[in-house]
Amino acid sequence: QACGFLLVARLVGKGGEMNERAEEEFFDQAFTALFSSAYFSRKSATLALTKYGQQSKAHAEKVLQLLAKEENPKDENVKLLLENIKLEVEDLLYSFLFPQKRLTVFAVKIAPSWINKT
Repeated sequence: QACGFLLVARLVGKGGEMNERAEEEFFDQAFTALFSSAYFSRKSATLALTKYGQQSKAHAEKVLQLLAKEENPKDENVKLLLENIKLEVEDLLYSFLFPQKRLTVFAVKIAPSWINKT
């Protein structure tokens, strides 16, 4: 399973496209893996979802829409993985929306809260 996600991440990262059926199966398998107890499957699914979301604006919106459906997972590790995917994909989505003002999500969301704590 992990090898499959790593292969998808590599192919998508090189510009590969999936048909609708393969895309739906990918999302189903990836979100199932995110909630599994297998560490390597979770990490490779995270990478594949992130790479997919970074491929285009439409893909970013699709991944963010699917992430929004996952309401408050009980497992803190899963919550962190979902937030990581969201931040990585949002960063690229912002660059599509504001190409002349490429601000990283870290600078906009994380850094101000970190600075206030020190």
